[in-house]
Amino acid sequence: NFTVKQYNLLVNASPSQGGTTTGTGQYDYGTTVPISAAANAGYRFSHWTGDLTGSTNPTSILVDGPKNVTANFVRVYTLTTSVNPAGTGTVTPSGGTYDENTVVSLLAQGTVFGAEFVNWTGDLTGSVNPSNLTMDSDKSVTANFRTTRTLTVTSSPITGVVVTGAQGGTTDYSVDITPGTVVSLTAPLAHTHTDGRIYDFEYWTLTVGGVPTQWPVDQNVLT
Repeated sequence: NFTVKQYNLLVNASPSQGGTTTGTGQYDYGTTVPISAAANAGYRFSHWTGDLTGSTNPTSILVDGPKNVTANFVRVYTLTTSVNPAGTGTVTPSGGTYDENTVVSLLAQGTVFGAEFVNWTGDLTGSVNPSNLTMDSDKSVTANFRTTRTLTVTSSPITGVVVTGAQGGTTDYSVDITPGTVVSLTAPLAHTHTDGRIYDFEYWTLTVGGVPTQWPVDQNVLT
């Protein structure tokens, strides 16, 4: 009397919390056994090692002796991005799932006229763009944009001169204006100070990006 020899098949998971496997058991010699791996939340199946190689899942193995197979799982984290104010720009990539310690390069780009990237907030800070982010946990990042420019009007050397323009007839002021907006400013040709001294208009100085530009003396209206 003869019996078919049987062998043990052991299908492990590494790390053990990464997922579950099927196929472990004792089988007759020559049996082809289907095996599979299912990742738990926060992991993904990567590949087989031991007496089976490759990354096909599910797959099968021929039991022609004792077999020991390991299903390897990789920790993954989720990246979520947003834009502030909404609709003013995009972030590339917009999000997704990444293997642990993957370095993701994030690029913020404005999508409306005049939108200017300001900085990152959330799990990424600073104003470097594009900027790298290491996925060592779930991450949430916001790209902040500025859609206005600040117009600051002052009088020199005195205050109290009424400059008519973006904010009506006022003295020194600052106002945020949407890029592309045409603004006219009018200064009086002469101004009498409260102490009785009379000042004549001389010129405008427009400073953009730290660079001042002077207008001719006879143009008290600046557009």
